[in-house]
Amino acid sequence: MSEGRVRREFPSRPAVPLALPALLVVLAVERLTMTGVVTWGPLALGVVLLLAGLLARAASSSAQRGEGGLHALAPVLGAACVAAALAGLSCRASVARVSEALASSSVSGWRFELVGDMSPTTTGTWRGRARAEGEACSGYVWLTSPDELLMGDRIRCVGRFSPNADDEWGRSSAAQGLSGSVRVVLATERDELEGLALLARRVRWAALDVLRPGESDSGALLAACVCGYAPPMRARGLSEEFSRAGISHLAAVSGSHLTLVASCVSAVLEGLCLGVRVRSVATILVTGGFVLLCGLPVSAVRAWAMACVSQAVALSGRRGHQLSSASLVGLGMALLDPSLSGQLGFLLSVSSVVGIGLFCPYVRFALSEAALALGSMGAGAAGRGVPRPLGQALGRFRRVGRGALDALAVCVVCQASTFALGASSFGSVSLVAPLANLLAAPVLGILMPLGLAAGVASPAPVAADVLARLAGAVAQPLLAGVSWLSSLGLASVPVSVDLGLTLLVTVLLSAVLLVAWPRPSGRLLAGGTLVALALTGAVLLRLRWLAPPRVCVLDVGQGDAILVQDGGSAILVDAGPGDAVGAALARNGVLHLDAVLVTHLHDDHYGGLSALGPMLSGGEVLFGQGVSGSLTDEVKGELSALAPGSVSEVSHGDVLRVGRFSLRVVSPVGPSDGSQNADSVQLALSFEDGPRSLSGLLTGDGEKDELAAELGRGDVGDIDFLKVGHHGSAVSLGEAEAMALSPEVSIASAGANNRYGHPRQECVDVLEKAGSVFLCTMDVGDVTVEPGELGPRVTTARAAA
Repeated sequence: MSEGRVRREFPSRPAVPLALPALLVVLAVERLTMTGVVTWGPLALGVVLLLAGLLARAASSSAQRGEGGLHALAPVLGAACVAAALAGLSCRASVARVSEALASSSVSGWRFELVGDMSPTTTGTWRGRARAEGEACSGYVWLTSPDELLMGDRIRCVGRFSPNADDEWGRSSAAQGLSGSVRVVLATERDELEGLALLARRVRWAALDVLRPGESDSGALLAACVCGYAPPMRARGLSEEFSRAGISHLAAVSGSHLTLVASCVSAVLEGLCLGVRVRSVATILVTGGFVLLCGLPVSAVRAWAMACVSQAVALSGRRGHQLSSASLVGLGMALLDPSLSGQLGFLLSVSSVVGIGLFCPYVRFALSEAALALGSMGAGAAGRGVPRPLGQALGRFRRVGRGALDALAVCVVCQASTFALGASSFGSVSLVAPLANLLAAPVLGILMPLGLAAGVASPAPVAADVLARLAGAVAQPLLAGVSWLSSLGLASVPVSVDLGLTLLVTVLLSAVLLVAWPRPSGRLLAGGTLVALALTGAVLLRLRWLAPPRVCVLDVGQGDAILVQDGGSAILVDAGPGDAVGAALARNGVLHLDAVLVTHLHDDHYGGLSALGPMLSGGEVLFGQGVSGSLTDEVKGELSALAPGSVSEVSHGDVLRVGRFSLRVVSPVGPSDGSQNADSVQLALSFEDGPRSLSGLLTGDGEKDELAAELGRGDVGDIDFLKVGHHGSAVSLGEAEAMALSPEVSIASAGANNRYGHPRQECVDVLEKAGSVFLCTMDVGDVTVEPGELGPRVTTARAAA
C-alpha cells in the first residue's frame, strides 16, 4: 500500500459547543449532590455565575457579544449549575422518600419491575436493578432473588428491604438513584408482558435459542455481543479473559459498545465503497437491531439515542454539529434523570462519544504519521546494525491500512477518554488493550451483522442456524486471540487511582490539547512511543521481578490480607473481604501472585478471592489440611474461575518458599474443616541474607490457646514481628504468650468503626507491656515490614492520628 493511502490531511481544531462544558458541569454537580458531598453550594455558585454572566453580557457592546460563545460561557455554566443542583437535590429527596416508604411498609405491597438483566452474586443469588412502585411513590432498588428473574418481569413478593448503608456500596447505590435493596423470599404474583416489551422479550429469547450460549464459548460471546446477555460468558470464564485483554466493552451493553460497533460497521461499509448516507442509515438500523435484541434495556436505548442523533446530523451533512447534538442529548438525559451521573454505563457512553467527537480525527492523523515514521525507521534499520527481524517488523508499519488505523484510533480515544472511570471502577489496566482492540474491531464488524442476522432470522430455523454457525466460526479466531493475549504475564496490571483527580487531569490535558492543537511529528511520535515502551518495560521489570523483600499487612478493612514478596516471587496470605484487596495490591505495585493461602473459611479472609484474577494467572490457591473437602459450591465456583485445577493443601511442618523467605506451617497440627478461628493456618516466617534478617508469625484468626500450643511444641519462639490474631481481639493472646514471643512490632488488621471494637485495649496493653510497638491498619493504613541489619524496618502508608 502506498504512503499516499496512509497519509492524511491534518484536521482542523474542532469547535467546542457550549453544551459540552454545560454537560460536564451538570454531571459533576449532580454526582456531588447525589452522593451528599455537597448540598446547596453548587446552587449558590450557579446563581452567582448566572447573575455575573448576565451582568457582564449586558454591560458589553453588541459587537463584543457577537464575537463568539465566550461571553455566554459564564451564564450557561451558571444555569447548568442551578439546574443540576435542583435536579440532584430533588432526586436525592426522592431516593430518601422511597427508602422511608419501603422501610415503613410491607414489601408485599409493592410491585417490582426488572429494568435490566440480573447478575449472579458471590453468595449464589441473583441481583438486578428494579423499579419499585408503591401506592404513594416509586423509585429504584436492587432486587436480590434466589432464582434468576428476567428483564421486564413485574412481580409482587414476600421479602425484606434494607436501606443503603453508610459505606462505599451504599453511597454508590444512592448516587445511582437506588433507595436500597430488596431481598425476595417468595414471588407471589407475576404480571404478563404486553406490547413492545413482550415483542422485545420474544425476539431476544428467540435469538438466544438460535445462538445457544450455554453450549459453546462462541455462543456465549454472541449472546453477550448481540443480545447483551452476559451470564453465560461469566459462567465460562470469558468475562475475565476479555477484561484482562481490555475489550470488555465489546461484550457489554454500554455507549462505548454501541460507539465502537457503529464505527466498525461504518468502516466495513466504507470498505464496500458505500456512500456516507447509506453507511449512516445502515449503522442506525444495525445498532437499533442490537438494542431490540438486547430486550430494550434503558441503558442501551439511551446510548442508541445518542448514536442516532450523531448519525442523523452526519446524514444531514452538518458534521461540525455532531458533537453539539450529542452533548445536547446527553445534557437533556442527565437533567431529566440525575441518577445517570452515578451510573457507569452512561458515563462511559458520554466519555466515548465526546472523546471520539473531539479527538478521533487528530489521533487518526497522528497514528498515520507515526506509522509512516516507523516504517521509514524500519526500512533503514538493517544497515545500522539493528537486527533484521526487528527492522522488518518496523518496516511493516509503512503498509498499515486506513481501516486498521481508523479502528485503532477509535480504540485509543475510547481507552483514553474512559481511563479514569475504568481504572477507578475496576482497579486494573490492560496493557494489551490497544492490540486486542485493533484485532477485535474488524472481527466485530463482521460478527455483529452475522449475529444480528441470525437473531432476526430466528423464525426461519434453517437459515438462522446457518448464520449462527457462520458467526460462531468468525468468533473462533477472536476467542483464540483474546485467550492468548489474556494469558500473557502482564496482560493486565492492577492500578489504584483517585477518580476525581484523574478526571480533573484528563479534562485539563484535553483542554491543553484543544487550545494548542499542535501538528504531530511522525518521527517524534514514533521515537516517543519507543522510549515510552522502554520506560514502561523497565518499570514493569522492577515491579514484577525485582521487588525488594517485604511483608505488607494490607489495609482491607475488617479482614486480613498479608503480602509476602521477594524479587519475582509473591504469595498472599488471605484475601480480605470484598474487593478491597485488589486496590491494596495495586497501590503497592503488585503485578503477580504465585499463590494465595486462605487461612480458614471466614468471609473476611477469603471474600476477596474473585478480585485476584489479574494477578493470580497461573498461580494456585492453598488451604489447610482437610479444608478443600469442606468448600461450599460458591467457593468452588470462584476457584474454578480463578485457578482451575490449582487448588492444594498444606499441613503442619510444610515449608513454602517465597524468594528468600521461608513460611513454615506451625498450626493446626491435623486436618480441620476450616470453619473455626482455631482452624487458622499459622505461618512462622523467616528471612536470612547476610546481615539482614527477619522473623515473624502470621496468625490468621488464631488466638491465645493456639499460640500457647505452638510455643509449647517449640514451633515458634522469639520473633521480630507479629501479625496479631483475630484482628486484635481480647483473646488473641495473653501476657505469657506476648512475653514469650517478644515481638518488636505487632500489627493488627481491622476496619475503622468496626462493630467488634477491634483492636481491643486489653490486647494492645498486653503487647505494649511486652515491649512491642503496636500498629493497626485502620490507623496507619498498609504496614510494610522489611528485613534489616539491626531489626525490622517498618513503614506505614500514613502517620497515626
